[in-house]
Parts: sequence; structure tokens; C-alpha cells
Amino acid sequence: MAKNSSRFYHYGQTVSSSKTQTLYPTKGERSYFLLENRSGATVYLNFDAEANANDGIQIPAGGLYELEQTAPSNNIHIAGSQVADQRINITEAFYD
Repeated sequence: MAKNSSRFYHYGQTVSSSKTQTLYPTKGERSYFLLENRSGATVYLNFDAEANANDGIQIPAGGLYELEQTAPSNNIHIAGSQVADQRINITEAFYD
């Protein structure tokens, strides 16, 4: 079955070592995911489990993490490495 057009969403969030964000899939299949770490310290990313320094993908300060066509359709968890808020930008796309 051919895929229909994608809907793109771009938004900013803050995370910290005590404040994590969970991105829930919306209606439709996630077709793209980009995380931009705008902070001065590492953030952690994980799929279907809490993100932390021991169990997560490390995104360094100023770094990017991008998934095209293999973007997960499950929950995405993001956590910071500092007590202070860390700024991140998220771009997601979903097939209709």
C-alpha cells in the first residue's frame, strides 16, 4: 500500500536530570525523527524505556540524532544530564 503525505511537527522542549520528556506516537506511522540538542551538556534518548546515562543513546552538546524511514513508532524518552533545564528541538513526521 502506498504511503500518503506526511505531517511534520517541529517544537522545542526542555529536559533535565529530574525532568524527562516522553514523546507519544500520534495517529499515523512516524516516518521521521530529529532531535537537536541545543544545550551545553549531553542529553539521553531511549525507545520504550526511561532514558538515562546507563541506558540511552548519548546526544552530545550541540549534537543531532536523526532517523529517516526507520523512525520508531513507539514512545521516545528523553532525559538531560544536568539539574538545570536543557533545551532541545524535536522534528517529527507522520504518515497520514
